[in-house]
Amino acid sequence: MRTWDPRAQMARPLGKKGHHKGSFLRASVKMGHELYLESKLESIVALALDVDPGVRAFFAQPFCINLLTQDVYPSKRAAVASLRLQGLRSELRDEESELLYTPDLLVEFCCPPKLLIEVKGAAQLDRFQAQMKTRIAAAQSAGYRMIVVTDEHVGHKGLEANLVAIRDATYALRKQGSSTQMQQLQDAAEYIGGRFELQQLRSRFTDGVLLMGIASGVLGCDVRAGKFARNSQGWPAHGDLSHLQVLNLSAAPARTPPAISPRDALRSNARLTSPAPQAETPNHHVSNHRTLQSSSMERQPLGCPELQTQARKAPTHLR
Repeated sequence: MRTWDPRAQMARPLGKKGHHKGSFLRASVKMGHELYLESKLESIVALALDVDPGVRAFFAQPFCINLLTQDVYPSKRAAVASLRLQGLRSELRDEESELLYTPDLLVEFCCPPKLLIEVKGAAQLDRFQAQMKTRIAAAQSAGYRMIVVTDEHVGHKGLEANLVAIRDATYALRKQGSSTQMQQLQDAAEYIGGRFELQQLRSRFTDGVLLMGIASGVLGCDVRAGKFARNSQGWPAHGDLSHLQVLNLSAAPARTPPAISPRDALRSNARLTSPAPQAETPNHHVSNHRTLQSSSMERQPLGCPELQTQARKAPTHLR
């Protein structure tokens, strides 16, 4: 029985009773528990982060940023309280959406800086262009890089199914450990050499072994070239895992920050009286220096050996 809810670590918990929007559940091998995401697109991005060898940990809805002061708060409730301390009419939801920002995903690497990811449909970018400039500038001021990921990056046909298969193969590898089959697979791939169709190996190896080879770097393949099939192309990877890096996480921000600061840009539209000092809200996600602590949340064991293979909405009673 689960005794720990990952939503306790979220600045804006999803999938709770009374929420108007449903949430998507995605099992994560890297984090050791299920993640609650806002959209199907976010769930595919979470899959890509789960299999990316350069990602150490990632979190959904990690914290909330006050765009006026550029302070980081552990929850949206604490951020709303900061608006009231500043004398703003925070009871207006439209005003809150302009002054507060909760990133979709926080990505941690072995070395700083950390990365914030905003997930939007490509058709929405023009409508949110001004807001994204302000958010990117605030994130950079708080010490984070930020990129925007759209369906143009993760909307390839068959990509989700391929990532699910690789994630499950990674889970199987962790349970079984290295085996002589991986060495035999490597020898067979090197004997063929160059690029070849995976069906050339299926006479000796099962699909599960081939997927574990792709997940461990024995075989390389293009996961965006369509759903894995007999005619899928592969090659000896020699331990190279770059084929698992679907997202360009080292890319520059998708939008150039504005010339003026977010504080000046928003203050012109906000009703600001005499600002009061902000109240500190203790939480292990946010330190006194307004940055997230480097230690990740405690990993929890998966509830069952069979990982879910498709995104599913939260039950109705949890919305």
